[in-house]
Amino acid sequence: MHEDVPPDEPRPAEPPRSSVRALRANGRKVRLRGSFDGFCGIYAVINGLAQAGWSDGLESEHEARRVFISCCSALPKRSWPSTAWNRIGKNDLRKMVFKVAGELPGFPDVFEPFANRKFRYHARFWEKLIAHLGQEDIACAIVWSQYPTEQWLVLQHDPRGLRIIDSDPEQPLSTYVLDPSSISSGATIPETSLWYFDRRSVILFPKV
Repeated sequence: MHEDVPPDEPRPAEPPRSSVRALRANGRKVRLRGSFDGFCGIYAVINGLAQAGWSDGLESEHEARRVFISCCSALPKRSWPSTAWNRIGKNDLRKMVFKVAGELPGFPDVFEPFANRKFRYHARFWEKLIAHLGQEDIACAIVWSQYPTEQWLVLQHDPRGLRIIDSDPEQPLSTYVLDPSSISSGATIPETSLWYFDRRSVILFPKV
């Protein structure tokens, strides 16, 4: 004799799974930082390496974690623990990238095309950046955005301009494309500019 089985209790509807956690760009997984940490620079490096195709695009959690640990270990001790909630500065991120590049085998030979270069016109900076990113052997660039969002971003060439790959877990901009009229690279933020990128912070990642 079978025991009576009580009817299933009504279950709350399962919340829709966020597509953010499964975000991909060009077929590569986009790693997202935490809501409160200031590790956008580290995640820009991780996502830049993924787009460059290093270690199979960092699909492996183990490999992504290895890069994360290497980046954290490469930061100056004086930066801790404030780095956990503040953004990584340009100088510290630059040192971090080049130190990690010397530690991880096969790390692409990154370079800084605008570190010591000034542009009289914003359009000229845009043209040069687009030209670099449009080269067959260049995967992407990481850059410091000061306005309207203060964080490190990954940029890629797009037929319409520049595509952003972002690590913000709340409002990722990975489908956002900038057009030439919306970018500035001067010493100050002009009132007419929608986006301000620090030209000296640009680091290019070649394809592996």
